[in-house]
Amino acid sequence: MKTLRYIVPLVVGFVFFTPALAIEAPSVAAGAVKAGSVASEIPKLGKISPNGPYRLWIAINNVLPEYALSKGGRELKSRVEGLSAFEFEGKTPGDVLAQAKEYRATLDRLRVKFKLATVKTYKDPLGRAVTPGVVFVNAGHIMDATAHAFHATSKEPDTVILGGFYDVPVVTGKSPSHVFGLVELATRRLRLIAGS
Repeated sequence: MKTLRYIVPLVVGFVFFTPALAIEAPSVAAGAVKAGSVASEIPKLGKISPNGPYRLWIAINNVLPEYALSKGGRELKSRVEGLSAFEFEGKTPGDVLAQAKEYRATLDRLRVKFKLATVKTYKDPLGRAVTPGVVFVNAGHIMDATAHAFHATSKEPDTVILGGFYDVPVVTGKSPSHVFGLVELATRRLRLIAGS
């Protein structure tokens, strides 16, 4: 009799709890990401601060004087190195991406002349607000395309070592305004190179 006191509540609980599990299971499954859906194709960018894009734009700005030297000699390199970054305030990741688009357009015009592919663009498939992660991925594409353009247009491509351009010290405390300043500088530098 004592055993029944313990077993009956368990059986009654199981009878009521099992249908609740059956109802819950499809709703959890419905929230799962299906292979091939847009959500499954969104890369996990993780927590990226403006420090990451800032480092890539330092690297891009390091390539440009050498690109200028290759294209127009020491005088052009000196003019490119003579340009410096301006200070900006209140910029957002969206502002940085818009400025990067201007740089990309100039770079694409140079790349087309040498029959190189246009620079890849990463857009959030869900159309969410621009984050430092989206800026970072696009800066990576732009860095690779800039280094590739420099290598492809070099008079002696076999002597060009690109790895050093990617070796940039770690930075902290940067904001989208700092990144914007480097993108804007790179845009002016590249336009100077393109116009020479």
